[in-house]
Amino acid sequence: MASISDKVQQIRQAVYGKDVRESIASGIEAINEEVESTTARQASLETTFEQLIINAGNSNAEIVDARGGFDTLRKKLDSYAINVKDFGAKGDGVADDTAAIQAAVDAAAAAGGLEVLLPYGQYKITSSIVLKKGVTIRGVGWVEPGETFSGSKIWYYGTDYCFQYHPDASLIQVRAPKFYNLYFVSSNGGGFCQLNPKVDMAVPPNPQPVAHILNPIIERCRILRYPYADDADTSIGLSMTAAFFGCFKNVHFAGWALAVDLHCSDLNHFEDCQFTNCRQWLNITYKNTYGSQNKFTHCDFEIRNTAAANYWMIKDSGRYTTYEDCYFEPGTQPEIYTCQGIFDFATDNEYVDTFRNIRRIINCRFDLIGTGEQIAQSLIKVNQYSRIILLTGNTIASRLTNPAKMVSPLYTPIVPDENIILYGNSLGFNTWFDLNNNRIGSNYTACITANADQSIPHDTVTKLTLPTTIFDYGMLHDVANSRLVIKEGGRYLIIGSVQFYNNGTGLRDARIYVNGSLLHISRMQAVAADAPTHVIVTTLAKLERDDYVELFVKQTSGAALTIPNAGLAGPILAIVKVG
Repeated sequence: MASISDKVQQIRQAVYGKDVRESIASGIEAINEEVESTTARQASLETTFEQLIINAGNSNAEIVDARGGFDTLRKKLDSYAINVKDFGAKGDGVADDTAAIQAAVDAAAAAGGLEVLLPYGQYKITSSIVLKKGVTIRGVGWVEPGETFSGSKIWYYGTDYCFQYHPDASLIQVRAPKFYNLYFVSSNGGGFCQLNPKVDMAVPPNPQPVAHILNPIIERCRILRYPYADDADTSIGLSMTAAFFGCFKNVHFAGWALAVDLHCSDLNHFEDCQFTNCRQWLNITYKNTYGSQNKFTHCDFEIRNTAAANYWMIKDSGRYTTYEDCYFEPGTQPEIYTCQGIFDFATDNEYVDTFRNIRRIINCRFDLIGTGEQIAQSLIKVNQYSRIILLTGNTIASRLTNPAKMVSPLYTPIVPDENIILYGNSLGFNTWFDLNNNRIGSNYTACITANADQSIPHDTVTKLTLPTTIFDYGMLHDVANSRLVIKEGGRYLIIGSVQFYNNGTGLRDARIYVNGSLLHISRMQAVAADAPTHVIVTTLAKLERDDYVELFVKQTSGAALTIPNAGLAGPILAIVKVG
């Protein structure tokens, strides 16, 4: 630094032009020498520091193992990502990047399932990308509409799904692909992603083996159909069959004819997702024991802005679907939106057992405004196979100026008192439901079942063992005694469901006992020797604190008869406080 200071002083003291030029030149040379010297020292320090890290790690066997043959963990992590631009992708929105992205996906799969990185840019894809086991597609960020785009954007011009994954059935269980930080726009109606094993699970008997697609993930992605789907459009944003344990977080679906199609898929969780300007939000179907326990929490559902959307927004024939802390709202132009209703829980699956076909709507808000004509039929639709719909802690806003114009505003049931159960809800007006003058109780509800087959002796009243909790709000389940114990006095709906193995002789009955005494009985003649007999007992009872409820059965087949616990056939005892 002393040398540079001397040169600066010479420049200041120079008088003649030649002296000035020489002084400036000498000063620049001195600066360059100092920079080069500093850079060399910095590089030497970085090398020394990295070597110290390497040497320190080499003394620790666990660190060496974690590095997997690399000098540092950073180098190992860098090796996991495959950049699509290394395979020729331009990311300029003009060049066709389909082949380059497919090549990157193939390379990631060949390396054991690495991450495919789409750096900043706009990627034009014109036909489907075939995904492979364990591959992750990761962008570098996305933004909401109206903000300046500065991330990874995919412009898709195909008519089939952009990303397709069809594992062979012989694989049994396969790792699903994962997507992060993408902005996807479909121009011609092709969907974002389809996960579907190479078997037809809709055709019973279900062929075995069946590929289970495990743990699909989509996080922080915007999945857009633009222009928005009209009534002739059949576009689907996300379609999954036999997908299990999926996680979908901060995903925005917009403009689709159907945003999400779940077929025979279990235990998938949608959290903090948004559904806007879609003709339908969800279609959930159940076949051959698959299609249950899917959950939607903190999701925002917005009815599309068109007078032509004459559909049910959610069609759900699955089992145990839960909608919790969700917000159902009109579009930005509520005066012109139209739909048949929000939930269509009607199903043609008559083999679904009573309390194993529960749908739950918990702590949701329905903010419906306008004249009341926008919802043509009802908020909820059920039929004789819908079984139990539980609503608790919900708020239905009272901003409909003429709710009477809606047909059967809350539900259109065939067996109303056994299909819809409300408690703890805030209703905007008194025409939504008519049960005990719409007096809604607190949140005490529970459902319990067995964990093994049980043999029932001939002509003997037998208490069922029900140690397994399906759900329990209020800690009602006394596991040791297989009973439900009342914590707050009031009026309760009690339901028991029992299925006996095939036998065409004698009678079958299910019995509700309170405090050890018979309260209500439901009896059924055995149907046929080649078909199981299903008995359901339902009753309303006024119960006091510490009363307890149990489920008993009796059969007269002439010999011991089994009540199975497999699949849908297990016995159920459930209770709900309704007043």
